[in-house]
Amino acid sequence: MLENLKRENEELMNSRKSNANANEEVALLRKNVNEKNEKIEYLCETNEKLNNEYETLKQNHNNLKKELQESKQNESKMSSDVDSKIASLKDEVEALRKKDYENQQQIMRLEEDQARQRRNYEDLKMENQKNLNLYQALKGERDDAMSQS
Repeated sequence: MLENLKRENEELMNSRKSNANANEEVALLRKNVNEKNEKIEYLCETNEKLNNEYETLKQNHNNLKKELQESKQNESKMSSDVDSKIASLKDEVEALRKKDYENQQQIMRLEEDQARQRRNYEDLKMENQKNLNLYQALKGERDDAMSQS
């Protein structure tokens, strides 16, 4: 997930660089359009062809403005999406950390229980051995007493 987030962040940075280049290009195009508009105004009475070119340039300019606006909206949306994903990932990381802490606590409790059960097992094993020894001793005494009678 972190790799995806890094990749998306890199894509966003590339998009921002591309938008900056587009902004410079639009500024240059606007300058070019303004220069051509001055020429067209001067020549429009005598040259219909230049008037048509002016209209074409004007449409191109509007299209570029529209594209730039769409690009800005896309950048804003991508930025918002990235921010949302970051927040979601932070929440997920926090939940995983909490779960990891709970698991660690449970492991410690289970290890303590296991150690206690091991001690109880050893205590019972020793007590059982004592009882077995006592039983064998009593059985031996009984067998001796029965063989003597």
